[in-house]
Amino acid sequence: MHLELWYLINGLAVILVIVLLAPISFDIRGGYFQELHLQGRICWAGGLAGLEVVHSQGKTDVVLGLLCLKIPVSSDKSKTKTRKKTKSHKQHAKSAPHFSTIINRRTFSAVKASVNKLKRAMHLDIDVSGTYGFDDPSLTGNVMAILSAFLWNCNTINLCPDFTGTAADIEGKARGYFIPLHIGIIIVLFLLARPIRDIWWPMIRRPKKRKEAVQYA
Repeated sequence: MHLELWYLINGLAVILVIVLLAPISFDIRGGYFQELHLQGRICWAGGLAGLEVVHSQGKTDVVLGLLCLKIPVSSDKSKTKTRKKTKSHKQHAKSAPHFSTIINRRTFSAVKASVNKLKRAMHLDIDVSGTYGFDDPSLTGNVMAILSAFLWNCNTINLCPDFTGTAADIEGKARGYFIPLHIGIIIVLFLLARPIRDIWWPMIRRPKKRKEAVQYA
């Protein structure tokens, strides 16, 4: 019985190592003008398994590929309710001041360093162009500042801000490949970095006190 369990554990470990070390490639193309259109393909282990997604005119088609087989997974024609999105957007807007308190130079530097590591690990080849804008010109300016800080050395991304009002006309494509284990290590190191750890560690350490404070408020 113990020998069978040992073989089972070893077999699962080997499968896990293969999954984590097999490369995953991706090729995504799409854009947004009044509505989203997207076509993407993700392949694992050189095409042993894959996933194809096509979204156009409010319809999403998903096809699962396994060896030489193609299996349709779903075809979703339903559209999300705008009312729920509006409410959730307002809720996020209300929580924005609280979120802004954790944004500082240290967290920004940690996020920027991890984004650069992810970009190199994913061997990312990206080409995006278009215009964007929001009702609030200050929000458009803040987004422009963030994009400039993260994409200052990327000449294949050309997004122009429009301060006159809401605008979204973006086209682009992205492709590359990565090793899942490498990406996992980068994410773990990012979460363990001190500026990021200072954000989530107090939430885990004192969850009961928060619940009690909400109940008696």
